[in-house]
Amino acid sequence: MRKSKDPNHLARERLAAALTELMSERDYASITITEITQRAGVSRMTYYRNYSSKEDILRKFMDDVGECIHAKIMEQGIHKDAYQYYYTLFETLGQYSSLASAAMEAGLGGLILDCVSHNMDRTYLSRVENTNVQKYLLHYHAGAFFHVFIEWIRGGMTESCEQMARLCADATSGKPDFPIFGE
Repeated sequence: MRKSKDPNHLARERLAAALTELMSERDYASITITEITQRAGVSRMTYYRNYSSKEDILRKFMDDVGECIHAKIMEQGIHKDAYQYYYTLFETLGQYSSLASAAMEAGLGGLILDCVSHNMDRTYLSRVENTNVQKYLLHYHAGAFFHVFIEWIRGGMTESCEQMARLCADATSGKPDFPIFGE
């Protein structure tokens, strides 16, 4: 995820790691900027040069992760294959399960959902007729993925990325293993 042309990237990575560590230790609301910068080994000036709030740290970190996933999906043409698309999401986002758990516990799940929605929009809306119906469908899928992903994390990630990708791909294709409506 390194951006070699951005000199502040390492500082942002350290601040995000510090905040994530602190969030795993105690309540998000009680974490101070001073504690974050001390843990990260950077100055408060570095923090304020890059961020305006603790939430901003998480949002920008999630945006960077989303950007990397989007690039991988587009480079490999994965956006054309629902199974590969969802596999890539579970495999990559699963690496950040502790951050997702901490964000959810802090009541910041909306940041994750916003990132997922933004990246699904970016990946697909430019390739289809950009109508309200298409936007609603993408947000429907983003919300469904978000909730399945969070439940997978809460359940200890016992199912493989392959199993989760198959479940989502089947649901997306309208062929789930169990009927939700009807019969």
